[in-house]
Amino acid sequence: MHQHDEILNEWLYRIGRSHLAHNLAAAKYEPLNRRFGATAAVLSAVVGTAVFATLEASPSSYLKIFTGLISIAAAVLASLHTYLGYSDLAGRHKIAAARFGELRTQLEQIKAFPPASDEMAQRIALFCSDWDTKSKESPIISPKIFEDADRKTKRGAGHLTRK
Repeated sequence: MHQHDEILNEWLYRIGRSHLAHNLAAAKYEPLNRRFGATAAVLSAVVGTAVFATLEASPSSYLKIFTGLISIAAAVLASLHTYLGYSDLAGRHKIAAARFGELRTQLEQIKAFPPASDEMAQRIALFCSDWDTKSKESPIISPKIFEDADRKTKRGAGHLTRK
């Protein structure tokens, strides 16, 4: 067993867990983006239809109030859709997941083909710098998603496995 195996195994686990967490986050935010966008679009269509249907007739007060409330709900949902930016967030988590996947591959290569002792410190320093940069560029993972990723993984023989 190589003298660096224990720390490399721990790093491999942590990187794999982050990789999974970013994938889980992307999977969470994509449907939220679709739900907000689709609901806002449907409500806007309902309001538009109601307005055109009442152009020729004198609508009741209830229809006017209903149409007004639906119009406000559509505007609020459209604003939230834009403000929350689930589409952008899902995309950023996908990019982060890909970057952590690259890190995992780099670390697996170091483990599989360990460089000579004099080279190992340099390779690890470069790897740590790359890991730090990619971590800083990644979106924050919510504690709930991170805990979910932690529950779905376990440490095992130097690699990440699903429970």
